[in-house]
Amino acid sequence: MAMPTRSTASDGQVTLDVPETLRDRPDIPYPASLITPEWRIEEALRLRLAELGGAVEFGTSLGGFE
Repeated sequence: MAMPTRSTASDGQVTLDVPETLRDRPDIPYPASLITPEWRIEEALRLRLAELGGAVEFGTSLGGFE
């Protein structure tokens, strides 16, 4: 099931709702894309890597991989 998209005002009134044509259906479960900026994804990946004890190193190159 797709994540619902809805905007609400501070009083709780719905100000924007997904049109029926963009709601999930059995033949198209994710008709609308979720747009997330690249920096936000990189941030989440770096944080998770740090939780696992790793770190991102910039300005380096990979000499080999086994």
